[in-house]
Amino acid sequence: MSLKNIYFILVRPQLGENIGSVARAIKNFNITKLRIVNPRCGWPNEKSQATSEGAKDILKKTKLYSTIDKSIADLDIIFASTS
Repeated sequence: MSLKNIYFILVRPQLGENIGSVARAIKNFNITKLRIVNPRCGWPNEKSQATSEGAKDILKKTKLYSTIDKSIADLDIIFASTS
């Protein structure tokens, strides 16, 4: 599996800072595709831009979805985690 086929999905992230931090973290692993389902902090978000230093390109390509089902509809294998 190529890293270009990996998507990172955040579901209802509460803080813009979390989105920005995730963008930075996934970029460190050469993952470039971020999807967001119903962000509670609104989108686009200034705080996510501020915390995504070096990964603003990922935020620019981020796609928004209204449901989890829609965010994974075109994917074949899904792994999930939660706190």
